[in-house]
Amino acid sequence: FQKIKERVEISDKIQKINVNTADFLMLKSHPYIGYKLANSIINYRNQHGSFKTLDDIQKIILIDEKTFNQLSHYLITN
Repeated sequence: FQKIKERVEISDKIQKINVNTADFLMLKSHPYIGYKLANSIINYRNQHGSFKTLDDIQKIILIDEKTFNQLSHYLITN
């Protein structure tokens, strides 16, 4: 650690993903989203338009309450 500590940065700030503007690759790379859910988010957004509130992503069949509670800390809609 002593050798690399000058190159390490620790931050407690969470970088949130905008579900209305994020592309498939960005969504897919999130550890709680993955390929299937990223695909569903993109498809839902293309069919129904932008998400007005974060609660709107619960309309996606693959997002149950547990998944929503996990994701809600990492996503935004504006």
